[in-house]
Amino acid sequence: MSPLLLSAIACLSFPSDVETGRLRVPENRSTERPRTLELAFVRLKSTAAEPGPPLVVLPGGPGNSATALARSPVWRRFLEIGDVVLMDPRGVGRSEPDLVWRSEAIRPERFFGDRTTAVAHMAEICRAAAEHYGARGFDLRGYDAIQMADDVADLRRALGVERVHLLGHSWGTHVGLAILRRHPESVARFVSVGTAGTNDILKLPSDLDASLRRLSEVVAADPLVGKGMPDLFATVERVVARFEKEPLPVPVSDPRTGEARSILLGPFGLQLLLVADLGDTSDLPVFPRLLHTLEKRDPSVVAWFLEKRVRQFSALPVLMLAARGASGATPGRWNRIRLEAQSSPFGLARCLFSPEAEGALGAGDVGDAFREDVRSEVPALFVSGALDAHTPPDQAERVREGFPNSGHVIVEFGGHEDLLPDPRVQERILAFLAGAEPVDVRLERPPLRFAPLEGPDPRFDHPALAGR
Repeated sequence: MSPLLLSAIACLSFPSDVETGRLRVPENRSTERPRTLELAFVRLKSTAAEPGPPLVVLPGGPGNSATALARSPVWRRFLEIGDVVLMDPRGVGRSEPDLVWRSEAIRPERFFGDRTTAVAHMAEICRAAAEHYGARGFDLRGYDAIQMADDVADLRRALGVERVHLLGHSWGTHVGLAILRRHPESVARFVSVGTAGTNDILKLPSDLDASLRRLSEVVAADPLVGKGMPDLFATVERVVARFEKEPLPVPVSDPRTGEARSILLGPFGLQLLLVADLGDTSDLPVFPRLLHTLEKRDPSVVAWFLEKRVRQFSALPVLMLAARGASGATPGRWNRIRLEAQSSPFGLARCLFSPEAEGALGAGDVGDAFREDVRSEVPALFVSGALDAHTPPDQAERVREGFPNSGHVIVEFGGHEDLLPDPRVQERILAFLAGAEPVDVRLERPPLRFAPLEGPDPRFDHPALAGR
C-alpha cells in the first residue's frame, strides 16, 4: 500500500465486504509547502472470482459526497465486475476539511430578488469567507478540477492498482476528463453520465433555451395539460418579464428558526428556481402547474421550490464556488454567454454569481489550456438524458468528438439525476465495463405524466402540491 493511505478503519455497516480509509493529499500541489488534506473513501469489494479494474466513482456537484452513495443498491451489479471505490472529493462530505461556511451574515432572501442585489451580497459573504479561511491557513486556490484529478491518481497508487475504470456524473465527468488528460495511462475505460466538458461549467443560455423548448414540445403534446399550456417557453418569457416589474411575495419557513416569513421573489430568483430543476424529471412534471399558478400571481406551488433553495443558500458552499470559478470559461465563451443572455428568459442565472463571487473568494483559475477539448484513445461510453437541461446530449456529442472509440446512450424522457438507477442503463454500462465495444443506442421511456394545471389528482404525488 502507498504511504498516502492511512490505516483502514472499521466497517460502518456498508452493504458488502468493505474497506474504509483516508487518503493524505496536498492542498495545493503548485506551492512549495502545502497543507495536507484527508480524503475519506470507501472500497466495496468485488464478488467476482477474478475482478477487473476497480471502478472509481466521481460524484457531481461540485460538492456532492461519494461515500454517501455507498449504501445504494445500484452498486451490487457493478461488484460482479470489480471493486467500487467512492471517495469524497476535497472539501466535501467526510473529507477534511468540509468547506461549507455557516454564518449569520448570510441573508438568503437577498439571493432571490434582482441579480444586482444577489451578486453584491454573494460577493460580500465570499470576501468574509475568504478572510475566515485565510486566517486559518487555507489556500482556496487548491480546490479545482486539476487538483481533484491528481487526488484520484494518488488514490489509484494508494490502492496498489495499475489502472481503474472511471464513472463520472456531471461535475465528476469534468474531473474525469482532467484525469484522462493528465493520467491517461491509468484509465482502462471511462463512463460519462451527464457530460460536462472542460469548457462547459458555465452554461450557454442558448443550450438552456433549447432544453426549455424541448420540454415545451413535450408539454404541448400532453393530453392532460397541453391545451392549457400550448407554449411553455412563451409562458416562461411572460412570467419572467412580469416579475421584472412586479416581484411576488412568497411565504416560506425560515430554515434557521422555522418561523413563517415572506420573501420577495424577483426575476433573478425565479430564474434560479427554474434553472435549478429544469433537468430534474422528479420536478419537471410540476412545471406546467408552477408556471400556470405564477401567471395568476398564486405563490402556492412556487413556495416549495423557493424554500428548498433558501435552505440550500443558508450556508455558503465554498467548495462549489471555488471549483466552478476555477474552471470558469474561455473569453470567447464568456462573450457568447453575455450576448445570448440578453435574449434568453434565463438571463445569466445559470452562471449563478460568477465571476464576482469567485473573485471575492480568491478562487484559482485552471487556465484556458485546461479548457481545450480533450482527445483520448481510451474507450468511453457517454450517457445522456434527452430532457437534461444541465448536461444535454448535444454537449456530450461535442465532447465525444475527441473520443474515436466511444458510444452514446441517450435516454428518451431521461433527466439529469435519474439515469444511473435505470436498469437498462446499468446493463449498457456493465457490458461496456466488461469489455463490450461502445455503441450508440436510444432507450425509450414512457412520456412524463404532468400534474393537472388546476385541482387535485390522486394519481399525482409531489411535495409542491401537498394539500392542494
